[in-house]
Amino acid sequence: MAASPRPVIETRYEQMFSSLEPAEIDACAASTTRGRTARANVCWRPAKFSPGMFMILTGEVTVTQHNAHRASP
Repeated sequence: MAASPRPVIETRYEQMFSSLEPAEIDACAASTTRGRTARANVCWRPAKFSPGMFMILTGEVTVTQHNAHRASP
């Protein structure tokens, strides 16, 4: 039996959560809006307008996946 395929988040992790060099951050900052967010703030929800991209310069972000068809524990 063939092994099950790896989840997309595993196969594309480096692409989705890349690290930028300081010069790359500076280049992006020239055309972006900087902001801060409070702890436990939701930055984006499915089916809502997305600002396009988030750059996390300091701190941590937890990425979760919600499945409406699965009961909560």
